Amino acid sequence: MGSRASMARMPVFLLIGIILSSTPLVSNIFPSFQSSAATSPINPPTLNTAGFNASMRQVLTWAESKVLPNGTATLQGTSNNLWATSLVGRTMTYLQLEIGNSTTRTIIQNMTRAEHILLQNPSFIRYGIWSPANLNAQFQVNLDAQKFLSRTYGLTLDSTARSDLINVTQNMHLNLPSRSDYFDTVAWTLSNAVWFAHYSGSTLPPASDFTTTVQDLNTNYNQIGPHQQPQIR
Repeated sequence: MGSRASMARMPVFLLIGIILSSTPLVSNIFPSFQSSAATSPINPPTLNTAGFNASMRQVLTWAESKVLPNGTATLQGTSNNLWATSLVGRTMTYLQLEIGNSTTRTIIQNMTRAEHILLQNPSFIRYGIWSPANLNAQFQVNLDAQKFLSRTYGLTLDSTARSDLINVTQNMHLNLPSRSDYFDTVAWTLSNAVWFAHYSGSTLPPASDFTTTVQDLNTNYNQIGPHQQPQIR
């Protein structure tokens, strides 16, 4: 009873010190846990490369079969040729570096020209302010075309594809100004071009494209270009 009374009168900080001194330190507990975790066998996934290649070739064959002689594509369930051309064309550009050849490259270039023609058709793309009734549909078609044009330019450095890409993204920014699609897409497109050039041994984008992009961002979207430093106040 006396010991309990003396413990009750003991300062709290001293009582805590006694408890801690009789408890193993955390650092003494963790090493065994860490060593057991480090020795646990973690097997990396086995990749079936041959299966990947076979699957990619099947997809490429499918994509080629959907392209018409005029460069457009048709897909069941899509509302127009522009959407189908974008979807099939994007699939082909994904595969071009891995298993593509001069034939598929020519098909992509023809699709780029076809898409440029489709983009001029007001029944597919209506430049300017979209009506609320078809805002979502127009945005989806624009976004789809934007993605294909981004990869097409990156793969072929086609100047028409770049011009169309700028028009599409500016149109999207005009209709949905709170989105950063213009800035993100142009930067993504140029990085795609550098990546494609590195892995395919093709030509880098001209320096003028980078310069023009910075000017576009500064002029139209009030973005700070890489050649400027923000003012620190």
